Amino acid sequence: MLHWPNGVTDLSDVVSAFENLRSAGKIRAWGVSNFKVSDLEDLFHVPQGDRCATNQVLYNIGDRSIERDLLPCCESRT
Repeated sequence: MLHWPNGVTDLSDVVSAFENLRSAGKIRAWGVSNFKVSDLEDLFHVPQGDRCATNQVLYNIGDRSIERDLLPCCESRT
């Protein structure tokens, strides 16, 4: 997992490193955590960035702000 994208200016290097580990059989999958939608969009523009398996989001009793992003998608469309 790449935790917190702060300060990472070249996601292609990160993706390349993860993919090298995956190809070598050292990991089965890789992911990120605490990426905002804009961060994920940047990641998906990097070659093989779409192989990201997960985005672990910050969610706890003190910070439930992710619900604002997710709940509109869960509304019924009747």
